[in-house]
Amino acid sequence: MKISVTRGAYNFAFYFAMFWVSGLTGLTRAIPPFIQMSVDIAALLYVGAFLSLKFYSFVYKPSSETEKPLTSDESWKMPLTAGFVLVGLFMLFKYIGKEYVNYALVGYFSFLGFCSIKFWIDTLCEDVSIFQPLKEIDVAKVEVYRWFEGKLDISVFDIIGYLISAAIIAIYIYFRDWVSNNIIGAAFCLYGFENIYIGSFSTAFIMLGLFFFYDIFFVFGTSIMVTIALGIDGPIKLLLPRVTDPRNSLIGLGDILVPGLLLTLCPCTCLLYTSPSPRDRQKSRMPSSACKKKKKKKK
Repeated sequence: MKISVTRGAYNFAFYFAMFWVSGLTGLTRAIPPFIQMSVDIAALLYVGAFLSLKFYSFVYKPSSETEKPLTSDESWKMPLTAGFVLVGLFMLFKYIGKEYVNYALVGYFSFLGFCSIKFWIDTLCEDVSIFQPLKEIDVAKVEVYRWFEGKLDISVFDIIGYLISAAIIAIYIYFRDWVSNNIIGAAFCLYGFENIYIGSFSTAFIMLGLFFFYDIFFVFGTSIMVTIALGIDGPIKLLLPRVTDPRNSLIGLGDILVPGLLLTLCPCTCLLYTSPSPRDRQKSRMPSSACKKKKKKKK
């Protein structure tokens, strides 16, 4: 049986996730935060599973040769790097001041959020015919020889995408509302699902095991994690409105992305071992032990 993911299903999955995460679960504060959290995480993982399928040529053709899986040697460096960054931010908060550090972080995350939202606008509208005329109308051509070879054509569609991205960032900076925060946070999280691929379950277990002890040390052993999570005023978390409390509950994007990388590996592995091989469509790539069990049953 041929298994593939169509662009329509991909777009539906993304809109489904953004719809839930950005506002539907929090339109009324009568919804308990734990229900909001469950639905939001499920929506992100749902579309994350679609995004992870692009690493297999029989579903999506890789867009470049740089899309290589994360190895076990690289997986153990991630918790170490996260630990150094966490301690560095804690020292900056302590000796420079939380206000000044937040000014720099808001500018940094706003720029990344602007790029992420524009990227997803281009991705989702890639095959939508109604937008094709707008893409063909060039407004300006910018020379970008320092970074790329050639020129960057800016169309009417690009201008609209820039305006939408800038509007969402401006709303977040001015109002600090949870809706725009969740839109930017979801864009970060989904970008990670699409561009970080764990090549094997052993690599995933190594990374998750190290992050397990990482969380124990920084959450229960010290006050660094709590200080940074509550002190950073940036879209690095999903905000969940409460029923009676004006303060919002929150969950960090790392708590969604890191375990989600393991979960999104499951459908990829399922396709790998149950769909026909690209070289030989008649042969399955199931493990040899499973094939032997099937042969015994036939006998």
